[in-house]
Amino acid sequence: MNSKKSKNHNVSIWLMAFVLILLILLSFALLASSLKGLTSKEKEVIALSSNEEPSGFFSLFYKHAKEDPELDAYDDNVSWKTSTDVDLFKTAYLDPSGKLITVESKDGNKVIAPGTSNDYHFSLKNTGNVSLDYTLNLEGIFELSDRKLPFEVRLKKDNEWVVGADDVWSSVYELNDTVEKGTLPVGKYVGYTLEWQWPYESGEDDVLFLNDINDTAIGDASAEMDVDFRLIINVAAEATPHSVAMDENGNILYEESINPSALVTGLSMLTGGLLGLLLLLLFWRRRIYVTGLLDGYADYSMKYKRKESVLSAYGRFVFEHMPLGKRSLVLCDVDGNELSTLALKLKRDSDTEGIRFEEDDDRLIIYIGKKIKAIELYLEFNNDVLAVLSDKWAAIDKDQNVYSPEGIKEPDDDGRNETVAGLMVDEHGRFEIRVK
Repeated sequence: MNSKKSKNHNVSIWLMAFVLILLILLSFALLASSLKGLTSKEKEVIALSSNEEPSGFFSLFYKHAKEDPELDAYDDNVSWKTSTDVDLFKTAYLDPSGKLITVESKDGNKVIAPGTSNDYHFSLKNTGNVSLDYTLNLEGIFELSDRKLPFEVRLKKDNEWVVGADDVWSSVYELNDTVEKGTLPVGKYVGYTLEWQWPYESGEDDVLFLNDINDTAIGDASAEMDVDFRLIINVAAEATPHSVAMDENGNILYEESINPSALVTGLSMLTGGLLGLLLLLLFWRRRIYVTGLLDGYADYSMKYKRKESVLSAYGRFVFEHMPLGKRSLVLCDVDGNELSTLALKLKRDSDTEGIRFEEDDDRLIIYIGKKIKAIELYLEFNNDVLAVLSDKWAAIDKDQNVYSPEGIKEPDDDGRNETVAGLMVDEHGRFEIRVK
């Protein structure tokens, strides 16, 4: 009955170990396969469409990408971030008769003059990864500040008038009161066009006469001091409240909070470690220090598998790490010839204190207490049969207690202990043999 229970228990242990190994390998394979689909050639940011937002277990690997607000303001010649000063004047114009006139000051520089007109284009583009709220304000500067500026302007945002209209021109001073606000999604831009003109004559009757005098005076002054018209453009932008990082197609950007590739590597190492630990638990912790005495056979040897221990002068052999389970000890003479084989089975038993013996199917079962770390056997060799004396033995547990048929011997005050035959243990649980 005990034999059947022992066999069934042993089979159960190995079956559990086999199932555990399969589960570890299967779990790792499935997880690695799933993570492979989430890895990216990008180093840090992974773009997923909004309907592919990671959910469940894989949401642990991602977070919304960090916001990176960036606005670019530019015209055909230059790009700027916050402010720029643009020279807008046009130095050549056609007079009423269609003749091309170029106005120059005394030093030869071209200047602004009545009859000139021009337009200026600039754009704002969201080059970051988050929606932007921007503010734009303009400031027009005319050098002859003691005179009323005869300029007319209008400002268009894409196809929508901000200042003026299709058939309406506004005073240049209205630019100074222009504050334009808007929102730019990621990758989008808005274009602005400033149109201006200095008409030859404006007003009617007396006003026309006075304006003509003003134009003439400014024109005369421009030949002396370089009259010019400049536009200062100021731009400020910040991320739209509650917005998230996105790409130009409107897909939410996610950033790896845990790198999937690194996780796969980590899991691989962890799996290897678990397998190693499992093997260690199955095999290494099932090993025990085995020593024995066979009086009168000095220089003979005891073997199990490929391990060999030559018997000492008083017949001692030692196997420091013998695995539990079925084992065979083979006695050989000094020439290496096999004389006899002892079939054993070492088995842990929580109900045993020290060790006990039981014969089963021509094999001696040695039941070993749960805490026992070393056993010492007494053997005899008679009529070509190698056997164990069941009434004479010793064992040492992890607390340095010595067990024998006579009872339990506790360790000394320094933590050391010793069997009658000379198997010693120190306070750290290390074993050695006292030479007689």
